[in-house]
Amino acid sequence: MLKAATILIGASAAASHPLRHAKSLHRLLANDNNNNNGYLTSSHSIRFSQCIDLKLLDEDLFDEEVVEYVQNNEIVSTKSYILFHLCESDECYYESQDDLYFVDLRSFLANIGVYRSQERGRYCEACLEFEEYCNSGDDYGNGGDYSDDGQVAANGDDAVQREEEVENDNVQEEQENNNAADEQVQEEDAAAAEGNNDAVQQRKLFSTTAHRALTNNNAIDCNQCSALNCYNQTYTTNDDDISDLITNLANCLPTNQYWNNEQLYISAMCTPYGDGVELAVFLDNECTVYTNKATFANVYQNYIQENGLDDLSSYVEMFVKSGLEQDMSCEDVEYITPEEAAAADYNDDDDANNNNNGQVNEYCQQIFNQGAVEFNQCYSNNNDDESSFGNRYNPNDDEYSWYTYDMTYDQAKDLQDVCTVVYKMEGEYYYSYDAEKSGTWYSRDKSGSIKSKQAGYAMVEFSPMAIALLVLLGVGIVGVSAFYSCRKSKARRIEPLYQGGAMI
Repeated sequence: MLKAATILIGASAAASHPLRHAKSLHRLLANDNNNNNGYLTSSHSIRFSQCIDLKLLDEDLFDEEVVEYVQNNEIVSTKSYILFHLCESDECYYESQDDLYFVDLRSFLANIGVYRSQERGRYCEACLEFEEYCNSGDDYGNGGDYSDDGQVAANGDDAVQREEEVENDNVQEEQENNNAADEQVQEEDAAAAEGNNDAVQQRKLFSTTAHRALTNNNAIDCNQCSALNCYNQTYTTNDDDISDLITNLANCLPTNQYWNNEQLYISAMCTPYGDGVELAVFLDNECTVYTNKATFANVYQNYIQENGLDDLSSYVEMFVKSGLEQDMSCEDVEYITPEEAAAADYNDDDDANNNNNGQVNEYCQQIFNQGAVEFNQCYSNNNDDESSFGNRYNPNDDEYSWYTYDMTYDQAKDLQDVCTVVYKMEGEYYYSYDAEKSGTWYSRDKSGSIKSKQAGYAMVEFSPMAIALLVLLGVGIVGVSAFYSCRKSKARRIEPLYQGGAMI
């Protein structure tokens, strides 16, 4: 029987998955300007950089009931971690390696995914707080009772006209700033994703619609409140259910389904290139023993249907992907009325009008409270004896010389030690996820890069106008049936830039 902490990978696994990240991280130099939880401010943002797998050793995997599966690479044990940037919000487009932090995938995903799923809810809470103001009938509030969805649809054009009539110099100045930001985004996308038109279009779309409106200015927009159905408080149930499912997946979700008398669990692990995460099937309640004997799509589909969660699964995919694609602001926004925003702008009150109230949101705090460490400092956290962890560098250091591993399960309990091992790898990472057998929810271009990332989130998703725009751009809403249709990787469709699972 496999116990909860069973772990291993063999040399055969490395041979069948010889993937290394094409863009190795350079050895980082320590600096004196540490950004840790004590220095975390509302002006910071978090940006995903890379997912990293570690291969671990647990001798129980060599039991006679298990070892054959291990040798055939049908059971592979691994634990995933995240490198992310902690950067000033207006400078995150710089891919600096001086602001990298390291944390386990579970902590990162549970916070950044839930942050995305709750984005609409946070805005709607402010809408409810300002409901009386929005229905007051003044110019800024736009008047009228927009709690009725039919009335919103019937009076939509009038609402837009009234909004245009009350535009002032402050709004025009904001638009100029937005245009400048658009140009910056376009330049960044052209440099980082040249030729990937779909990704560029999505990035531009979500940087110029509701997401920008809700993050770049903390003045409440009454029309946006109505468009998001904020006065119909059923949204809270849906958003909370989505958040709960993301959290459960991040923390290892039991499915009550079995293979070979072992219960199957589902959670996230790194893609074969470390540029995203896949949802995978595991054999232990810590989700460290990955197997390709059960396809994730089938296991997940059964779980979703048995628990009546069909309406949520596509949103889970969307929020997980957007959490890795978009920066997460650490600002805990405090919304104000448009009059207050205009007055603050007139008085050049940056603290009131530019989302700088000094409060850090709980999601950024939790990532650091759960152990994130500065990657620059990991080189000095242990001795220089590389053989002190694993046998990757010396395959003859123990009796299990037929496979390689990075750390034992017990050693991997210390995140600081894990970071030390990862730092010494100098970007030479191996990955364990078998997209050929387990499927994938990504599409890749001929270079092996992710072709299309879902950048959607709840504020856009629940706006009819935005949905129509998404469809026109070929993004659309991912239905549950499409979500289940995991695509199988085919080496021939990505030749000659990578072959047999290896980048060349």
